[in-house]
Amino acid sequence: MKIFHLVLLLLSTGILHAQNTANLAQASSFAAQHKTAFEENKGQVWNTEGKTATNVKYHFQEKGIDIFMLPTGLAYQFTKIHYPAGYEANSKGILSQEEEAAQEALRAQIRTETYRMDMELVDANPNATIIADGESKDYVQYYNRNALDVHSFKKLTYQGVYPGIDWVIYTTDKGLKYDFIVQPGADPSQIQVQFKHHEDLKINADGSFTLSNSMGSITEQAPISFQGKQAVSTAFKLEGDLLSFDLSNYDKTKVLTIDPSLVWATYYGGLDADAITTCLVDGAGNLYLAGQTASTSNIALGGHQNTSGGATDAFLVKFNAAGVRQFATYYGGTSNENTIRAAIDLMGNFYLSGSTTSTTNIASNGHLNTYAGSGDAFLVKFNSTGIRQWATYYGGSYNELGMGCAVDNAGNVYLAGRTASHSGIFMNGHQSNVTPLGYYSAFLVKFNTAGVRQWGTYYGLDDWTEAANCAVDGAGNVYLAGRSSYAGYDFEALLVKFNAAGVRQWVKHYPGDYFPTAATDCAIDNTGNVYLVGYFETFNGDNNAFLLKYNSTGTRQWAVSYGGSNFDEGYGCALDQAGNVYLAGSASSSSGIASNGYQNTTGGSYDAFLAKFNAAGVREWATYYGGTAIDRGNACATDGMGNIYLAGSTSSTSNIASNGHQNTLTGGAEGFVVKFNDPIGCLTNTGTDTLVACNAYTWIDGVTYTASNNTATDTLVNMAGCDSVV
Repeated sequence: MKIFHLVLLLLSTGILHAQNTANLAQASSFAAQHKTAFEENKGQVWNTEGKTATNVKYHFQEKGIDIFMLPTGLAYQFTKIHYPAGYEANSKGILSQEEEAAQEALRAQIRTETYRMDMELVDANPNATIIADGESKDYVQYYNRNALDVHSFKKLTYQGVYPGIDWVIYTTDKGLKYDFIVQPGADPSQIQVQFKHHEDLKINADGSFTLSNSMGSITEQAPISFQGKQAVSTAFKLEGDLLSFDLSNYDKTKVLTIDPSLVWATYYGGLDADAITTCLVDGAGNLYLAGQTASTSNIALGGHQNTSGGATDAFLVKFNAAGVRQFATYYGGTSNENTIRAAIDLMGNFYLSGSTTSTTNIASNGHLNTYAGSGDAFLVKFNSTGIRQWATYYGGSYNELGMGCAVDNAGNVYLAGRTASHSGIFMNGHQSNVTPLGYYSAFLVKFNTAGVRQWGTYYGLDDWTEAANCAVDGAGNVYLAGRSSYAGYDFEALLVKFNAAGVRQWVKHYPGDYFPTAATDCAIDNTGNVYLVGYFETFNGDNNAFLLKYNSTGTRQWAVSYGGSNFDEGYGCALDQAGNVYLAGSASSSSGIASNGYQNTTGGSYDAFLAKFNAAGVREWATYYGGTAIDRGNACATDGMGNIYLAGSTSSTSNIASNGHQNTLTGGAEGFVVKFNDPIGCLTNTGTDTLVACNAYTWIDGVTYTASNNTATDTLVNMAGCDSVV
């Protein structure tokens, strides 16, 4: 199979204006808030004759251009409103009768100018089935057109637009994009694009081409195609107003493997040991990383604390979606700090949790402002610009570790960890005392948005219990994940559900036998299902990762054991809006890990890995990530635009950073983060079957992207001929 990618960037100075503005004002407002939406046409779109435009299937607005999806092409309409001198669209105050009459006269002189250019696929199938993915939950009612319950969609697929060829249209943060997906045996020379009603059409020096008129222009970036990991040279060929593709030779019998594309990747650290333990993305697509560092340079910039406080400090860094650092800060006193997990709320406030032995430079306006014992947990709140809002110690006279935190929709924040202290923990919670035998207990505490404690509880059974992280669902229920030595057995994974008041709802142990098991992370989807990640010891004495899915009542839906014949462990998980779940961890196995991934073979003795599963627990792809040394994947995150981040620590000097903030290893061990763009693919389970539907690569400004941003609702383009998805 062959896939070609055309990137369409809309470049226009026109004013955003829908066709028939007066009648489609509601649609204009809706589209302005949902820029990635293709609105279905149920009769609300009219033609210039005032009749329903039945040939328009979907409508999209971008940067002053209305784009109409037709059966075999696109129509681009530029619109500009010309107002006469002296006209005020929104007059302030009450106009006199004379002033109102003058404005009415000027209103009659308002003129709307439009320019339409068409793109048509020559000899394409006019009856191609259009599949719309990612239906919006909200909708628009056009009562004036009798078009009701009009939904918008994320992606459109024209199946069989040519024999063996699909046409996929979607959006990215770069603008509208479309791909041609050419299956094995199909002829790419069928694809010919004819442009009409333009004023200029030319191929540019960089291989892109520009379509323009007096009101604006459209530029399509130079195409690129891949087979396996090899790029196939592809260029536009323009003859008059007819555009086609000039391809170099390629192996038409070779199975095409589509990888999740690497967008950018970076080291993060200084001369000493550094590690990233958590990553999160806010609603604007900014990336936050946190971890611990012993480096005294190359860490902080424009942050709350710009110099190292002691032996090891926690740190926090914010990047925008393009990988440009926004700010970074140390967090710590004169002794040792570390951080494991973090959380972000709906307002973009960031919460950092960890452990400290420092007696100063930690707490401020918090619940506990003085150091309590031999080691305390801590929790600190920053706003989106990195300004500290409050911070608190948490603990008693013995040792505490702050392991994880989570925040609910109201801004309440939960801190989870382990404790040996007999005081300073409990307040109106489920369990008032540490474990009977005096070992560690887990703890969970709730603070409101101002840092005032609401309740706190121990959690422990017989011997030793500790929390690894916590998560909150949409109803305010909080889930505690960790491990417990239960009834004298080796450690078992633990998952406990509490309601918002701290009352336990249920508890689950996994696997419930004699094999040591630990949960390391948990996540909750939009319907209340909870995912538990960790690792367990196998019969051979090695470790494998696991991924479990429970519904909100604690009934297990499925379980996945993941790994090969050596040590493989799961440390983090994340969900996208479609309910796909991503597993991050570390692997020393040379098999049983990667499938249809960016890096399908190990780079060294120990690599990070990232695997994607759908909501049914079926693996869709998986990749190693690492160089020749030791690399560890600690956490992952998604951004709602089809991008996935994998973060961890590395000692490798190559195969890590690309187009990033820091492209060389500075010290012996550093943090790293890599941004992938998620493809969709289908592999069959025999050696002779081929990949029938996927995305691949294109290039924008020298950065690697996939053909699709794969928003939350992306699905397989074509399942024909697939025996199974792997």
